[in-house]
Amino acid sequence: MASFYDYYQVLGLDPGSSKAEIKKAYRTLAQQWHPDKFAHDPAQLNQAQAKFALIKEAYEQLIQLDAFEPESSFPKVSVDFVSADKYYQDGVAYLQVDSYTQAIASFTQAIRKQPDYLDAYRARAFALEKLGFNLQAEADFTKAAELQTQPQPSPTAPESAPSPRPPWRCIHSVSSHKAAVSAMALTPDGSKLVTGSHDQTLKIWNPQMGRVLKTLKGHDRAICTVAVSGDGKLIASAGVDQTIRIWAMHSGKQVQVLRSLFSGHSDTITALAFHPNSPLLISASQDWTVRLWDLNTGKEIEVLKHQGEAILALAVNPTGKAIAYGGTGKHLTLRSLKTGKARLLPIQKPPVLSIAFSPEGDRLAAGYGNEILLWDCDRKKTIAKLKGHHKPVSALAFGSGHQVLVSGSHDKTIQRWQGGERVETLSGHRGEILALACNSDGQMIISGSADKTVKIWQRA
Repeated sequence: MASFYDYYQVLGLDPGSSKAEIKKAYRTLAQQWHPDKFAHDPAQLNQAQAKFALIKEAYEQLIQLDAFEPESSFPKVSVDFVSADKYYQDGVAYLQVDSYTQAIASFTQAIRKQPDYLDAYRARAFALEKLGFNLQAEADFTKAAELQTQPQPSPTAPESAPSPRPPWRCIHSVSSHKAAVSAMALTPDGSKLVTGSHDQTLKIWNPQMGRVLKTLKGHDRAICTVAVSGDGKLIASAGVDQTIRIWAMHSGKQVQVLRSLFSGHSDTITALAFHPNSPLLISASQDWTVRLWDLNTGKEIEVLKHQGEAILALAVNPTGKAIAYGGTGKHLTLRSLKTGKARLLPIQKPPVLSIAFSPEGDRLAAGYGNEILLWDCDRKKTIAKLKGHHKPVSALAFGSGHQVLVSGSHDKTIQRWQGGERVETLSGHRGEILALACNSDGQMIISGSADKTVKIWQRA
């Protein structure tokens, strides 16, 4: 639940009610909704079980609170100030993390506050349907349809607030890795997802199903970065063991290792990117270097060294003309792959932990500290600095076009930005966000976290 006020609402009590009042309310509601009373009616049994579990949760939380808080320090107060919109937004937040029972409780409170709350009926119907309460869901859908056909308020009536955007919800949350999910990449067509983890494994997924197809083993230390080639046929992975491994997507077999006695990185490899138009792989490392590799020969063909600067993030422009990288230094480097010329963009709060180009290559985003720099690659100027996270921005991905940007942070949230404005926040991870991916139409977001989970999000 969002707060103890919600638990009091479940039991029909005011905040600050005594332990005796809590126990009495619990006994009354538990008798009313005990599943044994509905054993003869399967259609009602599921509802009773969910309701009983919610009543029990509220009771256990409030009795525990009462044990630590003297009544005099928690006076009775009215809860009328909690608006219908607040309850609705709480319900939306619960939907995003698949907490359907709590969502139903919140939407119910919104409807009690505002009996004609159309969006609350629709959202509650969706949650009820997810729990199998089809009859109740149908009733809510019918009520929503009735409300929708009612005459709109006259022009002289106060204008109602616009309906919230359809909420994003987590459709899959999978704990397949045994340690932090540190990296991910989608194939260009969005049909396959590759994740890398500190558990030293790679996994190939069907993202629509949230199902692991293959597990790849070969690294003997934590994996920090993965990349997928432009044709979707190759995977590159690297990390603490200082080796770059190339894998065949179709078979999951390792086909190449990029490192030799006289070439390669000498510290953790933090970022990888395939060139979109040629057999070239670019790598970045804490050893102060960016290296270019010829995939036909497996040989290192160029080393870009930055004295004293660990490189932590790297991206290749989809046009293939330039790369961007940064780390612990005070600049973000934009380098032409044709001429080798570099432009240095000042960074006020290093390190740079994340970089992404838009699909058209006309925008660059870089996460440094808790801010995001947006750079116009055509006009060669900064167009925005986005502030919304309160901890380092550790992952970035563009949706379709350059208008939609998705960011992940150590504050455990995902934020969607459009036109330079934050439009949505997705919550649900219990650890820092370390990796993000978006499909080409921007309708799916995938996140990896230190909490060991991969979450797949879609608009409800």
